[in-house]
Amino acid sequence: MKRICAAACCLIFFGIIQTLVAQNTKSLVQRAYEAYKLGHYDESAKLIELEIDSGNKGTIVLYDASRYFTLAGKKEKAWHYLEQAVDQGFNHSKYMQNDTDLISLHSDPRWNKLIEKIKPKAAEVNFQTNVRKLDNKPKETGADLQTNFHELVNNMHNISAHAYQYKIRRREYGGGEGSYIGYKLPDNLSTKSFGTCQVNVLNDNEADIIAVSNFGYGTIKARLNSEGSIYNLEYTGEFKKPRK
Repeated sequence: MKRICAAACCLIFFGIIQTLVAQNTKSLVQRAYEAYKLGHYDESAKLIELEIDSGNKGTIVLYDASRYFTLAGKKEKAWHYLEQAVDQGFNHSKYMQNDTDLISLHSDPRWNKLIEKIKPKAAEVNFQTNVRKLDNKPKETGADLQTNFHELVNNMHNISAHAYQYKIRRREYGGGEGSYIGYKLPDNLSTKSFGTCQVNVLNDNEADIIAVSNFGYGTIKARLNSEGSIYNLEYTGEFKKPRK
């Protein structure tokens, strides 16, 4: 009888350990998003702030923190993280303006100022793109290979941010509600003067982003994970050479 009780206690103990391990394998970002979906906005805000405090200050994480704190009714915290996201490079002004989670911030004078702060960035990018269109030929220097590589990778990061925003957006607002399935790459991200990109959605939480150089340097392929980050970059052609 004692052996049976001891065995039962062991099973319960290991069951608890497995449950704790399973919970810990979920990132704070995932847990925050799950709490957000359930309408537990205070919890989602606390979890995403823990992620930021751990050192993750990516633009999407900061933007999500702003959304969660807005919904939790803590507007000053929301502004703090939204301004940080913009300072870090978040420049999707149209998405911000259409994001219903941030509606309660629109009446604040800081809102229009922040939108205006983003617009010059977008204009500068468009100007640089138009200038490149005037000279579509690669120069025979290592700098052009390097420049083309960074242009493509930067665009892939923009695509990953755009796809992640689709994933976390509710279906009634044209999103995937937790899934990449149904995501469509917009023309302004798929076709550039320096290259073309495409997205192949694999499942709810993964997609491949493939960038092809317009100058014949090769291709770059990356995997997009459930949190909107790209990893496992693979290169072909000249891009296989060492880069700075």
